[in-house]
Amino acid sequence: LAYHQTRLLPRDNEEVVIEGLKGAKQHNGKTGIIVSYSREQGRYRVKLQKENQVLGVKLSNLTVKKQEDEPTTDLHILIPCHIDTDRRLITFLRSAKSAMQQIYANYTVFVSLSGPQTFRSQAFEFLTVISSKSSSRWYLQDEDVECRPQMEHLCSLLLNGSIPVNPEALVTFLDNDDMCHPARLYSMRSAYEGYPLKGYPVALPCKLLLDPSLTPAESQLTNFVNMKNPADFDHWRKHRSLARKVQLVSNSEAKESDAEEYFDYIVPSAILKKFFDLNPPAVRSHRFCDLRLWKILDHLTPIALGDNDPNSWFLAHYKVSMDEKMLTFDNHGRRINETDQISFTPESIQSDDQALSERYHPLSPPQVAMCRGHLESVIIQYVGWNDIELEDAQGVKVAELNRSHGNGFGDELWEECIARILSLFDPATLHASKGAWVTP
Repeated sequence: LAYHQTRLLPRDNEEVVIEGLKGAKQHNGKTGIIVSYSREQGRYRVKLQKENQVLGVKLSNLTVKKQEDEPTTDLHILIPCHIDTDRRLITFLRSAKSAMQQIYANYTVFVSLSGPQTFRSQAFEFLTVISSKSSSRWYLQDEDVECRPQMEHLCSLLLNGSIPVNPEALVTFLDNDDMCHPARLYSMRSAYEGYPLKGYPVALPCKLLLDPSLTPAESQLTNFVNMKNPADFDHWRKHRSLARKVQLVSNSEAKESDAEEYFDYIVPSAILKKFFDLNPPAVRSHRFCDLRLWKILDHLTPIALGDNDPNSWFLAHYKVSMDEKMLTFDNHGRRINETDQISFTPESIQSDDQALSERYHPLSPPQVAMCRGHLESVIIQYVGWNDIELEDAQGVKVAELNRSHGNGFGDELWEECIARILSLFDPATLHASKGAWVTP
């Protein structure tokens, strides 16, 4: 199931060209029509034109012959998808289904998969089903890897998928365990067109924050989305069990609620490409690189949009509460309520954590690791491009850690963390980042 490039998933009854066959070379170059996808064979059933024969062909050996009059889409959804559990598979299926049900018509979806092959295979099979009958185009990347950082997913989707299809397209994002409202793309496109600063990102951060304790039955897409009335934002309120597990956050409340993310934005492709050009693979592979992207997009968006409808939401997003994070810290890094969310992962313990815990008792190594992770998440947001904010953050965080865990702890940990983050950059990209992100 490794394609090693971006592949357009064919629709039913669509014309394709067969290529790269090794065992049946005589069929290379022939055209055929997609009949269906066979889950048993893991192949598309292709009826050869001018021949009474149906072949089973892998996606990697098919090229879709798009119609000459097929319009170029102007809005792309990038979905970085890591699946390694049954729960993550289920949430991805729901996420993909929500992307398919958009009322805005002129868009294309790009999905990148990582994880154990059994989960990637199931995700692929699902995508073949929804893409075969979808009015939108779906592209798939599968590099046959079990682990891939989120920003590396996005970088590949942009450079090897979105830009080759349309370098002028606007880009938005969907986390693989989130759901989007049917009006999301339409509303984001409209907001971008009406934004006074042309060519810059626009954010619509209004969303539903989902508690990770939602059961599979409670988190079904139909509990949140009314497809008979896509303008309905209150459909979720009809389900009483959701009242204690769902929080509505408006555009104006997102910052105060710590609910802002990079996937709240619609972004010109050129800006996203510039971000990846200025951040080498070591930076993109850092688990908090998504915060760096968010902070830069936030910096480029000085005019926040108001609340046209206080009940509107365009994304349903899982979020671990600050209270639970504090409970985890008090429990020395062990989760109190075990959930399966990518957004909150255990800290890995380093030798330096052990050394600091011995000098600043009673901190345990896992607690030092959590402090280290927090500082790295702050530093990576600003380092190299916003020295003023970085200096302000240093003053606040060092004082906070010294006050909570002993004088000198914050200073030592900050120096270790910033040295590590700086080591991820090469001198050229670090120099190029200076002054690269100018506020309009």
